[in-house]
Amino acid sequence: MASIGLNMLVGGFDEPYLKYSLASVGWVDEAVFVFNKITDNNASVVKTWAETFQGAVKIVDYYDYFERFSFCQARNLAMEHSESDFVWKVDADEVYYNSFENTCRHLSYIYDIYKVMFVHMFYDLQHFRFIEPKEVLCRNNGTIKWNGNVHEYLSGVKTYYQLYDQFMHLGYIKPPSEILSRWILYAQLEGEPNKYVGADVNTILDDVDVTV
Repeated sequence: MASIGLNMLVGGFDEPYLKYSLASVGWVDEAVFVFNKITDNNASVVKTWAETFQGAVKIVDYYDYFERFSFCQARNLAMEHSESDFVWKVDADEVYYNSFENTCRHLSYIYDIYKVMFVHMFYDLQHFRFIEPKEVLCRNNGTIKWNGNVHEYLSGVKTYYQLYDQFMHLGYIKPPSEILSRWILYAQLEGEPNKYVGADVNTILDDVDVTV
């Protein structure tokens, strides 16, 4: 089996699902965390998890390297600090099923990228917005890079393989005020700082279609 390193960004939002996310990935060989803002809660969760983790842990301060935040720069920074054959992109509000460990332990690792089905939960754990494949396991060869300030994507990839495991994204079952705060950040990173000026936090999710 190829070695796998966790690639996780931790920011200024006190992620309520971070501990569950980390609990679902604890079997990896290495973990690289890039912090762009350390809060008491996030730092405590990561420290507690790291105390029982069996592999190497690296904590990287994003602003030791860059002045302005960008998701792709943070992802690439984590990749550069990884010594693993493959890096596993996981967000602080994503949780994997236990079966994914078994899948990874039986892969041949002949492809550059492995995609997994992304279940975009919405409102609560009984509703989802969509399910689609996401690039999550990436060969760490120095030529594959993340691009894009928000909703980053990969370049330099030659071969893909689709896995049919699933993971849940829980970022949109938070209170609407927290969702709006995240959207405002994304808009700022995309050069649209006034996009949500005047937005009503009580109605921002009203027009979103979901499936039970």
